Amino acid sequence: MTTLRLRKPLALVVASALAWTSFSVVATALAQGSPRSSPTQRNADPLTGRLELMLRTMRIARDWHVGSPDKPELVAGAIEGLLSRVDPEAELYTRSDLRHVARFAPDNTAGLGIDLRREPPQRRNERRGYRVIATRDGSPAALAGIKAGDLITHVDGRPTGDIPYLAMIHVRLGGASGTKVRLSVERSGDDTPPDEVMLTREVESRSSLAVDEVVPGVFRVRLAALADDTLEALEKAFAGLIASGSAAGTRGVVLDLRSTAAASTDSAGAVADAFLESGPVVRTVSRGRDTARTAEARPGDVARGRPLVVLVDSGTAGVAEMLAAALQEGRRARLVGTKTAGRGALRTLVALDKNGQKGLLRLTTERLLTPAGAPIDGKGLVPSVVFEQAPVASRCRSLDIEDAGYPGRCVPRSLAQDGQLARAIALLGEPVVAAEQVPAPAKP
Repeated sequence: MTTLRLRKPLALVVASALAWTSFSVVATALAQGSPRSSPTQRNADPLTGRLELMLRTMRIARDWHVGSPDKPELVAGAIEGLLSRVDPEAELYTRSDLRHVARFAPDNTAGLGIDLRREPPQRRNERRGYRVIATRDGSPAALAGIKAGDLITHVDGRPTGDIPYLAMIHVRLGGASGTKVRLSVERSGDDTPPDEVMLTREVESRSSLAVDEVVPGVFRVRLAALADDTLEALEKAFAGLIASGSAAGTRGVVLDLRSTAAASTDSAGAVADAFLESGPVVRTVSRGRDTARTAEARPGDVARGRPLVVLVDSGTAGVAEMLAAALQEGRRARLVGTKTAGRGALRTLVALDKNGQKGLLRLTTERLLTPAGAPIDGKGLVPSVVFEQAPVASRCRSLDIEDAGYPGRCVPRSLAQDGQLARAIALLGEPVVAAEQVPAPAKP
């Protein structure tokens, strides 16, 4: 038996051999995969060089990776990486993706009343799923206590992390009225295991506005959504108050934007215009400052100058935030509640070809700004009067409270239980909020 003496430890020898082998393999692949570049190529456009680098990387990954990735897999990964770098919520929908959605969407007329965003790629390994933006009044999701910040990890037992946005909204959550869907929900700020919630899909109510007299002389205008008909409904409501003589004794108005999300910029701007005499109500930017869009308020105030307070919370998102900012910066109202969602980006489906036959791309095409030009996306609005709703640990939205008779079910708060609303009413009498009560001409 012959004994071999090594001057170096065995592990070091093996490691050195493996490192040299790896270097040799990569060098050989590069040498075989691309010819020596010419002076003209070396002076080419930097973008061309980066594209060549990407193709070389894909070629080496295809030929040498132990998993034997195929070309479609590599291309899909390259596209996903590109989109995540540019826009964390951007998604590409192929023809097969669109066919899958189109198969179900026409029949899925009911839903859960929930607005979602997909967790960005950098967080998906840690928190895979869809984050709740807001839930709508009286919806199955709101009644079940699902609120802004909750994370939906599974739907009907399937992980949601890899489900595209359109499929999640129109196929997984949408369905026929009366059918059931099971969600696994990680509660925001809660370390307990995910809840299993069984919900029944319902056709959403189209009512977006409700006006009620919460205390003598104070009217709450609840905007559950900002729809195309919201301005008309708002004007009719105030016209009715004036005709009945109720407006004469009105001490003020509370505009409730808690858990208000889905809408268009035009509808939000129209509501802001209804309360403002002048100043900007909409400000957006697309590809640069030269493409900024601004809309100005016209004379006229549906509330006739009466004091106005706006209620906001973490479910106040998107153009509802822009509306709140317009009223605050226009010195028409004070914000009460908690910090808003910071969802100031508008996303569009863009066709990859003329007819959209090759697929669609969903990406951010416009950003919302406050009238003063401050960004909303990722920032949110901090109310001038921060007021956390009690009980703080409630699983229900700030608008709701847990039903004492049915644990786990949420019902609307009464005035005695709604501390945020009570705080807003108290502020109506303060001079900083009150405006000169003079009749103003109605907007044409």
